Amino acid sequence: MPLASADDANRLLDGTKIRFANESNAADEQTRADRIIRAALYDLFPDEVDTWDVDTFVPGLVKEIASMFMAGFRYNRIYSQETLGSNSYGRGLVNDAEQLLEDIREGRKTLVDVPVVVDVTGSPSFYPNDQTVDLDNFEPLRFFNVEDEW
Repeated sequence: MPLASADDANRLLDGTKIRFANESNAADEQTRADRIIRAALYDLFPDEVDTWDVDTFVPGLVKEIASMFMAGFRYNRIYSQETLGSNSYGRGLVNDAEQLLEDIREGRKTLVDVPVVVDVTGSPSFYPNDQTVDLDNFEPLRFFNVEDEW
């Protein structure tokens, strides 16, 4: 269940020199990106993260992060064959993806397309509430009557 497709990652790649030919060609990078993202976000979205799949639904920011990881990994792999260091563009993509994950974890970024579930079970934590007041026999306190003069 990948979080981004080869086409998503190809948007960040130079289509003439480096690109993903198809989904199977992107499988290694997809797997690496998915593991990192799911591990980072599991404790924040435990009920959702395992259901995210590029064919059904992935939050937009998560898809962008996965694409950045995939493209960065591919750039670094290709350019490591030519130089000793990693490619600055590839490293930048990976760094940006890691920063976005940290921003989500720290609350600086929000996944706006993930529904928030609010637990409304139990009793309200304020007083008085419906459980402390007999609503059938409730008479509100009156501080003044409309006829009262000031």
